[in-house]
Amino acid sequence: CSFFNSPNSLDMRYVVAVLFILSLVKISSAQHESQFFQPEEDVYILAQNGLNMRSAPELTAAKVVTIPLGQKVRVLENSLVMWVLKDYGGYEIKNYWYKVKFAEKEGYVFGGYLSRFPAPLKDGKTMIYLDEYVKENFTLLSTKPLHTGEGDYRDCMNWFIYEEGLVVTQNYCGRHDSYTRYIFEDTRLEEIAAMIHIVMLGLEEKGKIESGVVYKETEQTIVMSYDLCDYYLSKLPVGGVMLVEHCYD
Repeated sequence: CSFFNSPNSLDMRYVVAVLFILSLVKISSAQHESQFFQPEEDVYILAQNGLNMRSAPELTAAKVVTIPLGQKVRVLENSLVMWVLKDYGGYEIKNYWYKVKFAEKEGYVFGGYLSRFPAPLKDGKTMIYLDEYVKENFTLLSTKPLHTGEGDYRDCMNWFIYEEGLVVTQNYCGRHDSYTRYIFEDTRLEEIAAMIHIVMLGLEEKGKIESGVVYKETEQTIVMSYDLCDYYLSKLPVGGVMLVEHCYD
């Protein structure tokens, strides 16, 4: 299962257009190289059950405190101790332990569940719609229609450019399904996977779905599915992540 096999035949032109747009918003190569977190950077917890802060950069060290989902922490330093675990259907998460500060406590947390993007929460509850999440957390710079395609595919796409390095296109095109593509620059795949996983668990808690399915398609791709939508997450060669949300009526 891959979004490159979707009914939309404009993928190649779409990718070229996105690369052009990314160049317009002046994404620097230095940003793409910054795949890990820096001292004095504020980041968010994206672990569903909270993330344990430990006294040393290792899993067996004493627990200092459990930091709840969505809380902000300040990065103090990179321990340079790398750790690898598997999640999201067997995807390998590889990151460093970071010394962070939270609520006047200092200790070490695994960077695989940290993100520069806030958790999909509002008033302590999970936000189950990505467009709502984007509107709450990103600053819109511009929007315009995409006049591409032929027949049923013409004049049915729009794109949105956000200040924080996010490009979104929506494709409704008169069918019984829709595609929304999100391009997150300077982002690791597991950051977006954690976000979508939280959304899916929120849907389960609200009784909107019975259960979601998560599996790894390749080393570069994660697929997450439930009753109404499929999510395809893929690393981009220029850096960042493409998220395709495919929903059905």
